[in-house]
Amino acid sequence: MRILVLGVGNILLTDEAIGVRIVEALEQTIHSAGLC
Repeated sequence: MRILVLGVGNILLTDEAIGVRIVEALEQTIHSAGLC
C-alpha cells in the first residue's frame, strides 16, 4: 500500500508552512527508523 502525504504551505512567503514542516518531520522520522 502506498500513502501520499501532501504538505501545503510556502516557506519563501513566510506563512506558517505547517504542511511543509510536517512532511519534513515525517521524512526525518521515516529515514531514522530505516523504513525507507
